[in-house]
Amino acid sequence: WQRHRAIEAYLNGADEPMRLRRELFDELASEPASAAREASRAQLAGHFAPGALTVADVRSVLADYRRSAPDNVMGRLYSLLKRLETEPMPELFDDPIASWLPPRNDRDRDHGIEISHLLDHALAHAIRGAVGLSASTLWRWVANVRRESWSELKDETVKALNGWLDQGPEREVALFDEILGADDGLGGPWLVGNKYITTTRRLPSDAIVQHLLARVSTNAPGRDRLLAIAVEIAVDGRH
Repeated sequence: WQRHRAIEAYLNGADEPMRLRRELFDELASEPASAAREASRAQLAGHFAPGALTVADVRSVLADYRRSAPDNVMGRLYSLLKRLETEPMPELFDDPIASWLPPRNDRDRDHGIEISHLLDHALAHAIRGAVGLSASTLWRWVANVRRESWSELKDETVKALNGWLDQGPEREVALFDEILGADDGLGGPWLVGNKYITTTRRLPSDAIVQHLLARVSTNAPGRDRLLAIAVEIAVDGRH
């Protein structure tokens, strides 16, 4: 907390506070990673000039915070979280989090909760703020924020996802097609519908069932599996 106050005092009244924030952020990176260091970097990054915060900045803070020893202190990422809400960064989800964020372990439960909370809000605001967001991009973000394909999405992301789906049944169909396209065909026909349900927390709509049956009627490739998927959804969802 003393470093936190010292940074604010140093920047107060400075001629070029935005430049100094960046310099401090970069200089701190030369120190060994620690929860206290990342708290300071998150504080600085959260107040960068508009457009100055990069994906690399955010990922470095989160990755090193995850690596830091636990200390039972929460709220250190608050400034960075608020920045990602006011200035959404969809590029943060263009790559799987497993490719840049170390895995969670039993020692860092508090850090894991904070990071998950930040990513949840960051993704929700990216979804809500995106103009012309396609189902393929949305599905890529959703898939990338999960460490495992069966991991549940957090609440704010689900709310934003459902807000996007509520714009029309064609969006439900488009997202379902993305999930269907990622299916390797090795699991049971119930698997695709189940993945849609666990992702959106809602049942596949009548429009999705009708879409599947329409594809079956055109002799689309894999029509037997498409029909089996439609039947599973209709039976399970009482369509």
